Amino acid sequence: MSVRPIIDYGWLPSVIDDDVFGPGREQVKLRAMVGSLPFGGLGVAPWLLLIAGCSPGGEATPVSGNGTVIGGDRFAPGMGIEDSELAEYWVEFECSADGVALGTLAFELFTQEAPHSTRAFMRLVDLGTYQGTLINRVEREFVLQGGGDALRPDPLGLAGQIGPAGMAREHHYGVLGWASPAAREFIICLAESPLVWALDHQGQVPLGRLISGVAVLEELANVVTSHSSDNQRSVPVAALRFDGARVLKGGRPAAEPIVRPRPDLQGEPERVGVRHIRISFRGRGRGQERGVTRTREEAEQLAREVLSRLQSGEVSFAEAAGRWSEDPPLPTTGEPVLRRISNFGVVDIPAQRARQDAPRRLNSYIGELGLRLRSGELSRDDVLLLQEQKALEIGEWVQATALDRREEVNSPAYTEVAFSLRVGEVGLVEFDRFRCPDGWYLVERVL
Repeated sequence: MSVRPIIDYGWLPSVIDDDVFGPGREQVKLRAMVGSLPFGGLGVAPWLLLIAGCSPGGEATPVSGNGTVIGGDRFAPGMGIEDSELAEYWVEFECSADGVALGTLAFELFTQEAPHSTRAFMRLVDLGTYQGTLINRVEREFVLQGGGDALRPDPLGLAGQIGPAGMAREHHYGVLGWASPAAREFIICLAESPLVWALDHQGQVPLGRLISGVAVLEELANVVTSHSSDNQRSVPVAALRFDGARVLKGGRPAAEPIVRPRPDLQGEPERVGVRHIRISFRGRGRGQERGVTRTREEAEQLAREVLSRLQSGEVSFAEAAGRWSEDPPLPTTGEPVLRRISNFGVVDIPAQRARQDAPRRLNSYIGELGLRLRSGELSRDDVLLLQEQKALEIGEWVQATALDRREEVNSPAYTEVAFSLRVGEVGLVEFDRFRCPDGWYLVERVL
């Protein structure tokens, strides 16, 4: 992981640029989720309960249980454990779903990069704060979030102010961090995705990373979810719980690769490259904007006729796209746009980074042009010309490197056809109000 300087503050911006993520995900908030009381009917504070246990391997020693703290709040500043000693400790969570034990998650903490944050987190773990708390939020391509308690939302009085940090790590699969604002709830990243990487630009400071427990994390990440109040499908149907949490010192679990397991694609390719011809009709989606006048029946008939002519070799795909497609070709070549799509769970980090970074690169260049305009170096016409040239350049770069993720394509029927084709084949995607709402698509697989 690369490092970068950052200030470890708890007030964290939460709005993500729509240009990066596309419509429908204008805001992604690490919202404070309210957990239920772990022992609500017992009348006993959970931080007074003892829990026994040791690590799954090595000679690790619990420095305290999730109950009576040996020696008091030992990780509080001035209580004897110096910043230089924090690296000797790690944390472990026992997880369950509907009361069935799933196993443990073990994390090393970024004590050098974020000593104030990690010290506060170890205090919370060591004091039993997370004993029996719920995981309230699971987004497969983003994070899980939990550890909350409605009656004690900020047991250390952090109020989001954690203090200065050293060098902050980046967010990746298995990275542990604060929810926003930093108080007690935390997140664990579940994917390598633009949503996860965007946390690096929001001021979020990672606390640590998973060192053991990928299988357990995947069990949590793949649970069935229902819709939350903001209409995101992120509320676990099963009761996911941290049954235990402890700070350990010494021997750690055997190392394992911390990567999201490759999915079983049932014989489908990991990636495809396709181009399409879209035939729409009056009043439907983008066709309305382009002044399409044909009826739905006429559009369907035309789509089937074009498919027949393509399959017979009467016309080439590029020629047919130029004559009948509602979507414009590439301005530089006149060819239909090539769309690369990765299959469910397939991670292609350079391609995803390219798509995420494109708007930022263009905006940065436009800012430079603005400075040159104000200095008199460039005229307004010069700026407009250079801006257009840069947009085309970046567009070609994205076209050559970027992939759409199948999870994010808003037409399931489109991707089903795309991944069913062999290279060189053409298929028809039928119009459907919900699964393919913008008309009929003739899809050719080229990669």
